[in-house]
Amino acid sequence: FWIFRNGTQATAGGVTIHHMDARFDTGLMAAQAAVALADGISGPEAEQRCTQKGGELLGQVLDALAAGNLVSRPQPAGGSYQSWPQTKDFRLDTNWSARRAFNFMCGVAEWGTPFAVETAGEIIHLQRAIAYDADQKLPAPVRHIDTSLVELQFSPGVLVAQK
Repeated sequence: FWIFRNGTQATAGGVTIHHMDARFDTGLMAAQAAVALADGISGPEAEQRCTQKGGELLGQVLDALAAGNLVSRPQPAGGSYQSWPQTKDFRLDTNWSARRAFNFMCGVAEWGTPFAVETAGEIIHLQRAIAYDADQKLPAPVRHIDTSLVELQFSPGVLVAQK
């Protein structure tokens, strides 16, 4: 959820195999790999890609452990833990890029929570991202295409979404 919300799925997707210790998520890292998460990827597809990469890494770690040459390293400082998302965490910010809003909506759509966005003095509840244009500029902050589709100006770009 949080890599999509924070707009970091392109750079932060990945898996880590680490040793268990007495505290939550603080053990030494045995292996780590990035996983490319393309624009518009769904949460389940992102999880499947991470699961596949995690399985590959676990096999490598077990082989190295059996051979007696597993090298582990401490986790870098500055790590964080994010809590379970609340309804407010599904709000879109028009200061985001349209790409970020699109990827967030696609990445967490299966949660089934509407996405609220405030623009031009109204709060619009969105159900699904349809497309985005990174460079488009609307003459107004919002354009209602019909009763179910809307275009919203972000910074930069335009998001097309279903209400």
